[in-house]
Amino acid sequence: EHRRKGVATALLQKAIADSLSIGNNLLYLITTKGSDAERLYTSLGFQVAYTRHRYELQLQKQ
Repeated sequence: EHRRKGVATALLQKAIADSLSIGNNLLYLITTKGSDAERLYTSLGFQVAYTRHRYELQLQKQ
């Protein structure tokens, strides 16, 4: 179990620094609302740009 040890934070901080060093000015991520990942991303300064909704219908033979 690697949670709460700062591994993800360190990896994302490195990715952000590397992205800046090669001239990128935007990073985006996709995650689930209310997830641990969402909390991590917002703690690093990411902001919600938009919300997507997925609709599905389970089909069953009759």
